[in-house]
Amino acid sequence: MGGHRLVITYGIGFITLVLVLTFFRSKNGEYISTGLIGDTVGDIGVTSGVSPTVSPSKLVSPTMSPTVSPSLSPLISSVLAPLKSILSSPTTISPNPTVKVSSNPTPTAVSDPNESDLELVVINEVGWMGTKSSQYAEWIELYNPSTESINLSGWTIFESGGNTKVISLDGTIPARGYFLIERITPSSPDAIVDITADIQGSFGGSGLKDGGEHLTLVTKTAQVIDSVETWYAGGKETHSSMERIDANKPGNQASNWQTNNGQKMTGQDAGGNPIRGTPRNKNSVAAP
Repeated sequence: MGGHRLVITYGIGFITLVLVLTFFRSKNGEYISTGLIGDTVGDIGVTSGVSPTVSPSKLVSPTMSPTVSPSLSPLISSVLAPLKSILSSPTTISPNPTVKVSSNPTPTAVSDPNESDLELVVINEVGWMGTKSSQYAEWIELYNPSTESINLSGWTIFESGGNTKVISLDGTIPARGYFLIERITPSSPDAIVDITADIQGSFGGSGLKDGGEHLTLVTKTAQVIDSVETWYAGGKETHSSMERIDANKPGNQASNWQTNNGQKMTGQDAGGNPIRGTPRNKNSVAAP
């Protein structure tokens, strides 16, 4: 019998198979295959929108005429049919894959913008001794040295380290601005008559005791923002306020407080007397 090799290339998707079949011609003229004796997978080149191709350099050169005798067709079909079944797949790889982005992404927790840089809001000045006109005309000033206004709604000032509520706050403290809180009583309805307070109230705990109070400034989420453990300065006899020197230093540091210097004062009490302090203004002893 005379032997021949038939090279068959078959491409499906990204895979191209090169089959080398050996046939022997029998005496009666029919071709008989001895089976697959070799295979080669060529280089695959992929271009967007272009079917995969096989590098000619990787193909096995045919050793016989590319024309296949009709008598070989059933044999070739029987070889290729199983391969086609195996290689055929519904999976498609797009040359231009699409990235799907959800139109409803999972939300992430975002901090309350009103509680950013809250440590900058401080208890800045305390008129714990009242005024010359009334010992009940007590007042507290907050200061915000940040560059953004802060909503104080829901905040609270406590005394006794948080055991007794002095007053609940409402409103906004402006950037680099002040927030004036006044105590009102039947005998002292307006502590500072020519400066409008941001909020007024009766002050729980019977007001601010002359012997000292531990004040805390607390947010609506119960976060302690500032604390002053006692009266580090101020004068009962002169009705001079206790002023903070540096807003960036702790409120519990005694060296960070001084008594109003008597040279810079703003406001008047109900009797027309000058307030020996600086309500809603820069402290007389404030750091430059």
